[in-house]
Amino acid sequence: MSFRVFIEEMSEGASALSSDGTVLFCNKRFAELLNTSTGQIIGKHFDLFLYSEDRSKFRKLLQMGLIRKGQETLRCMRFGDSSPIQLHLSVNPFLAGGLEENVCLIASDLSGVHNVEEELHRKQKFSEQRIAEFTTVLNRANEELVHSRIAYLNMMQDSVEANDTLKISNKKLVRQSKKRRKAEKTVEEIGKDVSYAFKRFA
Repeated sequence: MSFRVFIEEMSEGASALSSDGTVLFCNKRFAELLNTSTGQIIGKHFDLFLYSEDRSKFRKLLQMGLIRKGQETLRCMRFGDSSPIQLHLSVNPFLAGGLEENVCLIASDLSGVHNVEEELHRKQKFSEQRIAEFTTVLNRANEELVHSRIAYLNMMQDSVEANDTLKISNKKLVRQSKKRRKAEKTVEEIGKDVSYAFKRFA
């Protein structure tokens, strides 16, 4: 199997770059990642497909790839599409087919992974918000419970104090009742003595 046939059958995007970053050739998958054809990529500088903020990182990666393996995640622009595509780029020195001092670049689409990460982040943020809301409700319920317990304890204290007051009042009433009965008995005895005296001296 020839080298070019092998590259065309790869599931990842693959291309060969010169030492200055010019695309020497690429497979169809690489062109699909950029939403264009191989003819629109070959012969152009790879910087043209990168966001300006990522170009300096690519140049460092390219220089690294001339001597050893390197990798980086960069944002590329797709033809006819304003949204970027995140590509994980791996580079290796290219020593096959008379292409010494060039770089073999393998590109993997991270957009799906990025979307999953964003969805996980969104769900995590939603969960954290729900937990915060639940915590607020729980704290409010705890505060209300504490206030209710304090009110209940105060009511119980008032009830105990009222019961004690009632007991004291009952004791006073019992004592007063005893005194009253004693006084009535004394008056009754005095009345009997007076009646007896009248009868004796009559």
